[in-house]
Amino acid sequence: AAAVAANIDAVSSITQLIEVEFGEMAKRGLKPKQDAAAYVDEARICTLRFVEKMRAAGRVPPGAQRDVDTALAKLYVDVHASHMLAQLLADARCDVNRKDVEIYLIQHQEYDALGLLYRYAGDERKALEVWKKIGSGDTVDANGSDGVDSSIALLRECTDESLVFEYASWLFATDVQKSLKIFLTDSAAAGDDRAPRLSPERVLDFLTPYGTDVRQRYLEHQVDVVKSSDTFIHTELAKSYHTIVVTLMSQQAPMSVAVGATPKAPIAGTEPGLLGQTRMKLLHLLEFSKFVDAAAVLDAVVEAHQATAASAATPVGDARNLYEEQLLLLARLHRHKRALELLVHHLRDYDRAERYCATHHDDDDHLLLSLFGVYMQQRHDMITFDNGVGIDRRALLLLHRYAGQLSPTAVLPLLPAKLPLIAVQHYLTRSLQLGLHEYREGQIVAAVYNAQRLHAKLQQVNTTRRAITVDVNRICQVCDRVIGDKVFAAFPNDVVVHFGCFNSDRPSVCPITGVDFAADGGGGGGGGGERQGAHGEIGCGGGGQ
Repeated sequence: AAAVAANIDAVSSITQLIEVEFGEMAKRGLKPKQDAAAYVDEARICTLRFVEKMRAAGRVPPGAQRDVDTALAKLYVDVHASHMLAQLLADARCDVNRKDVEIYLIQHQEYDALGLLYRYAGDERKALEVWKKIGSGDTVDANGSDGVDSSIALLRECTDESLVFEYASWLFATDVQKSLKIFLTDSAAAGDDRAPRLSPERVLDFLTPYGTDVRQRYLEHQVDVVKSSDTFIHTELAKSYHTIVVTLMSQQAPMSVAVGATPKAPIAGTEPGLLGQTRMKLLHLLEFSKFVDAAAVLDAVVEAHQATAASAATPVGDARNLYEEQLLLLARLHRHKRALELLVHHLRDYDRAERYCATHHDDDDHLLLSLFGVYMQQRHDMITFDNGVGIDRRALLLLHRYAGQLSPTAVLPLLPAKLPLIAVQHYLTRSLQLGLHEYREGQIVAAVYNAQRLHAKLQQVNTTRRAITVDVNRICQVCDRVIGDKVFAAFPNDVVVHFGCFNSDRPSVCPITGVDFAADGGGGGGGGGERQGAHGEIGCGGGGQ
């Protein structure tokens, strides 16, 4: 022990100390129980545990924090505890000698940890450059790290947009799905007006070369997780869904429809596989998102529809025409007549067309008339009369069903000039009956209102014609002083007070009795001034009435 103590000051490391001790043992003819390397490892672990406990307990001597943290970092390198080294460097209290540890990490080829050292020292670019060299094979990390995970972890938190896109490129070239996590980090609450960490437009431009599904994952994250209210994001997601739906539909065989039969497309969103799932997402987004640019999405849908309609293999009513999507968008844009044309001419869903009119009646109370006009454009289900003039059967049924809501003055100009009167006899009879009923009902209502008006006028006359005598001896009933020639207020119950004693905030309430004449309907009154509602009058005293 004395020999060891004598040698401590002459050595600079645990390894050197053990080598000295082995030399002393050899001189005395003693044989160690195990080789020097094993003793070195045990000594390092014991020292590591001691330093960890001392640091955790806060028993580091004043001014020794840097030495302790630097020693601890080196010990972690020596025992290959890379995860513990990473935790130490990430600790906000860590205060290592950066230059000393940097040299030590390079000597031991701990390049992944070297990047962490740079990162937590605030030098993000230098850290990313180290990890990029590992990923490219220019350097080899002693623990087999490829630098990808460390780079992604940093870029997920990095606020330097140019740095993110500069180093994201080599990561995406290595692993697209893993690297996408870089852009799936924002999680602001709904309604948060803070600007996003990265520009969505620039992110989408960057992701475009890596496929539609990659862009879609980013957009879905922004809408579903971040709860973004950015119109650009919602619109791009709708367009992404639309592109996928159109692509999948183009790979399907067209519907087979018998001659003269009404085409029956499958219910939108119920198609098997990815097509149905994606289309259901599209429909849900178009119906419930407040931030979708309906006009821009409609343009994309119509353009795709026109491309498919140009093919003879795509019959009217085929699902790939995306009529359901068009209907949602047209409703949002209040283009109701065009929506009715789709329902009647393309989907031929007449009941739904009438329901559409009822649903959107608040937007346009002339939708039934628009639907009648759409029906009049049809020629495939005509009722023809003896003079050869015909009318669409659905149009005629609509007239009969909604005679009270379709004004003859608006309907008649839309009918064929030579249409026999018998064709619309039932409609005209019913419409005139309902119109006459509404007219008479209106007269009754007007008469009731007129009677109420006359009754109110009578009350006013009865209230204002009364006179109140205010002589030189009249006393204010609030302050008990003579009114004299002062301005006064009179109430319907003949109470007279100074105007100064009159509560202007509650002019209809008598200050003596507390009666609210506005609530009681007024009554009575006095002279001497202008009447104010259901309360009394304002006048000027001095004698007389």
